[in-house]
Amino acid sequence: MSNRQFSIVLILVFVSLLALANLSNNYAAFDPINLIDSTDSTDSTDAFVAGGSNLTYLDNYRIPIQETSQINRVFMSLFSNIYLVKYLHTDKFTKKSTTLSLFYFQSTSARRPHSSSSLNRPTVLVLPPIVAINPIDYIFCRYLNRKGYNAILVPFEDNIFDTSISLAKINKIMINYLLRVKEALDVAPLLPGVNGEQLILTGQSMGGVFSALSFNSDLRTKAAVIHVGGGNIPEILTYGPLIFLKNYRERQLRELNIDRDQFLELAKKEFTVDPLNNPYQRGPENILMFVDLKDKDVPIKNQLELWESYKRPQVEYLQNGHIISSITFNFRMKKVVDYLDGLNL
Repeated sequence: MSNRQFSIVLILVFVSLLALANLSNNYAAFDPINLIDSTDSTDSTDAFVAGGSNLTYLDNYRIPIQETSQINRVFMSLFSNIYLVKYLHTDKFTKKSTTLSLFYFQSTSARRPHSSSSLNRPTVLVLPPIVAINPIDYIFCRYLNRKGYNAILVPFEDNIFDTSISLAKINKIMINYLLRVKEALDVAPLLPGVNGEQLILTGQSMGGVFSALSFNSDLRTKAAVIHVGGGNIPEILTYGPLIFLKNYRERQLRELNIDRDQFLELAKKEFTVDPLNNPYQRGPENILMFVDLKDKDVPIKNQLELWESYKRPQVEYLQNGHIISSITFNFRMKKVVDYLDGLNL
């Protein structure tokens, strides 16, 4: 990495940490109202309808950061109405129901994608990486709003960094998050301004993997943008050098008294969630992939395997490495919107 690249990374990390600190303060200050009666159906769509008031306009606590000036407040409201959407989620394995949240960024921009109607707009579901929602995701949602697209941010709230949990447990966590994405697709058409026939998935890193998984299995989604995501999750877990993967893998090898080859075989057995396990049935025209040729964390081999499984869709090549490509995603937002504008949804 050159000195220039290193300096850019440091600046971006510093700015992200500042924004994240502001976000943490916001969440601590915001006391959301329980909008779903406990007697409602556990089906996400029924619960949304029955609640009657499940859509709350976030007036005093805007996202991504709390405004500190009137100028900021006016600017932030130019292109978006932001809502907190509450719904009931039932864990697939424990059957326990809990109230979960989505963030809905409704575009009020004068700009409209050519395929949108006078009332409803295409809507992008933004799936964050497993490091949870970060400022990059909020900036992207705001950018989509300015360009005439609605956005729905689907939080990833489970702790997947616990090195003591089993591979089977991680697989269950991923299945439950995929259920959350399905629930978001259920709720989306009921939100004001959403065209339920024009739902799009996008995510980076693990968010890209979840976008691929959902796009494979849910025909309500019309397009997907996958940023440095790959297939063959057992291989990524076994060989990926990311520090949390390394720590997890080393603990599992030690406690199970197995070697890396045995760990790979165990991962193949335990993991049912992998985009390569669910053959892709649609054409390549509604997928855009960003593939990093210098990525070691989600190795280029695994990114290209996913690209091949999608029948070689449109691809943009990067050469930054996984971390730099991830934190500089916002420099590629225009390419994403240009691609979406060109689709016949």
